[in-house]
Amino acid sequence: MYHHAHITKETPAVITTDWTSTQLKATTVVPESKIVQG
Repeated sequence: MYHHAHITKETPAVITTDWTSTQLKATTVVPESKIVQG
C-alpha cells in the first residue's frame, strides 16, 4: 500500500478503513490483485 504512505501520517484511521476495503476487493478480484502486486 505504498501509494497511501503519504496519507498515513495525517489520517491513520482512514488508511486502515481504506486498506481493509482494498483487501476485501483483492480477495474478490484475485486476477486484478495479482496484476497490481506483480
